[in-house]
Amino acid sequence: MIPKNITREHVVKAIEEIDIVGIRKGRHSSTYDLIYNNKAYPPKLVLSIANRFVNGKELNPNDFDGGKGTETFKFFEDQGFTILEKIHSQDYDIITEYVNLIKSNKIQAADSIKSLILKDHFENNIKVLDQIFFNEKLKIIDSTNYHHIIDFLIDKHKIVSGEYNDFNIWSASKTYLKKINPKLVERHNELNLKVGFSDNKNGIYKSFFGERNFISYLNKKFNNSSSNKQFWLYSPGENARNWEEFYSNGVMALGWDEIGDLRNYDSRTDIKNALINTYGGDGSKKNDVSANDDFLNKIKIGDVVIVKKGRTELLGYGVVTSDYQYDQTRTEYHSFRTVDWKHKGNWELDFSLVLKTLTDITKYKSEHPDYDTYHERLLGIMEQNYKNENKERMNLPLNIIFYGPPGTGKTYHTIIRAAQIIKGAEIDSYGEALEIFNSNLHNRIEFITFHQNYNYEDFIQGLRPETDSSSTLVFEKKDGVFKRIADRALENLKLAQDAHENEQKVSRENYVIIIDEINRANISRVFGELITLIEPDKRSHGSIPLEARLPSGDPFIVPSNLFIIGTMNTADKSIALLDIALRRRFEFESMYPRYDINGQEIYDVEILKKINEQIIKLKGYDFQIGHAYFMGENDDLVQRMNKKVIPLLLEYFMNDEKEVKEILKSAGLSVNNNSWPLTISGKND
Repeated sequence: MIPKNITREHVVKAIEEIDIVGIRKGRHSSTYDLIYNNKAYPPKLVLSIANRFVNGKELNPNDFDGGKGTETFKFFEDQGFTILEKIHSQDYDIITEYVNLIKSNKIQAADSIKSLILKDHFENNIKVLDQIFFNEKLKIIDSTNYHHIIDFLIDKHKIVSGEYNDFNIWSASKTYLKKINPKLVERHNELNLKVGFSDNKNGIYKSFFGERNFISYLNKKFNNSSSNKQFWLYSPGENARNWEEFYSNGVMALGWDEIGDLRNYDSRTDIKNALINTYGGDGSKKNDVSANDDFLNKIKIGDVVIVKKGRTELLGYGVVTSDYQYDQTRTEYHSFRTVDWKHKGNWELDFSLVLKTLTDITKYKSEHPDYDTYHERLLGIMEQNYKNENKERMNLPLNIIFYGPPGTGKTYHTIIRAAQIIKGAEIDSYGEALEIFNSNLHNRIEFITFHQNYNYEDFIQGLRPETDSSSTLVFEKKDGVFKRIADRALENLKLAQDAHENEQKVSRENYVIIIDEINRANISRVFGELITLIEPDKRSHGSIPLEARLPSGDPFIVPSNLFIIGTMNTADKSIALLDIALRRRFEFESMYPRYDINGQEIYDVEILKKINEQIIKLKGYDFQIGHAYFMGENDDLVQRMNKKVIPLLLEYFMNDEKEVKEILKSAGLSVNNNSWPLTISGKND
């Protein structure tokens, strides 16, 4: 269902964002494009982003269809947009596109060019010229080769030291050729025969391919595309002290005012010498030189500037709208460029940014699975359109307990949840989740089961008596499973925070400890004083981080990237009987029997329902039979009931044979008489 409050204005804002950020990984359209200002955009991505501008969050692309005749298409058409079937790359598609734009008067061209392209067989004539003069280089033109095509065409137009290539000879008039070299007329005639068409307009074909026409179009088309934009990470003064001024005035500016107008320097060496002569110091001054040289020579109109403060905060982004300028009347920061600032705010990061004033991050790769490039990730953070690996953006609780009767999928869901936390994204496939789980087990994931004898020494840290080489009694410190994974998680946080300023090789990662049967241990004895430290605000990066001192004297704090997932069998103990300290610090998610699961078969559903209806009447919801007992490879009802379900029912009802028989009969099952243990033979006829 598409929200009714999305308007054309919101759609245009979404398109403008895509122009800056680019099309997100995995979100290109496959069949149809939305056309706006002669550019193509993925319809579903545009609609998803448009919803954020009015309703605060993006639409899930899986929640609506994007094909022809759908609500999505009707919405765009009602808003005045055009949806076209995608034209896949074909020979001469760029030339065809250019010709169509001239025909529709969307691109200006001389009357002679317009007349030429309206002639019959014009596009076929272009193909002939390409075969004869251009080695079929014009067949496929894209962002990877357009600059080579431009150089090639310019070279073909040139006449070097009186030497004429065949394209120059064919496109020139006979009158002109007679004046400069009569022998060229003969070659001109030969080429006319070879080309196969002669309308005395050869020179206009040359103009068509010239710098004012087709070459100009290629430059505009590809130089303005997102694939050729550069992305810059920029600090507006020390600790971003000039940000408010720069934002208000629509500029980005650079310091080092004492060396004056950067246009006075012809090379990096000149800039370096000026910096040393003015500010002193030794060394290469590599970063300072690069900042000034990049600001003068490498930043170009259309580039995207991402603004940072320090190493862990983003402030906004914008698009460069001018070349380098210098204004000595400014109080400071005389070198500047104008910028159309698009977004402003404060975004705290859980990883470190480079420290330099100005850095070209265009080619930086992203370690986050949802993004190919580093700049896409940073822009994504500011636009809130990504799934980050931390709990705030994934919106997953740090401490959670899955609770319910046996066989309701608690362990199954812990594996999926753990994999989602590790990957930092939703996972629908259990197979994928299990692969992530197994590959991270005993590294970023730990799995343990509580029991009645489990204690603080097993979980946190213990001092165990040992004898040394001289038979003296000593106490050896031994870390428990929780402390070991907490130490690994904390080490990751420190490495991510202290990453080298010129590298982004260490990113913050999540860690998970799964505690199966969490209700079976004595919680006070296992957690001890650390029960307080697992609260989100008491953790390492919480609002009031608390550090404890362990019996060994070691300091200990629970890291903010460590998730705790517990499972609880309600047939053993209800939530009401749980340790109150544990209940206060965990969120609880119920897992009760399900009778319909998409893509999976539950056998004999009606029997399962009837059994549970009787159990609820007699003992309550916490003692039901889970759907997992009626799933899997074994679809034999008799075997499943006799070996798994009936023993569980007898346990629930303390071997009360009469009670269990009544439950089985009410479910339509035939109970074997004089049988112990109790069994069934099948369904009643």
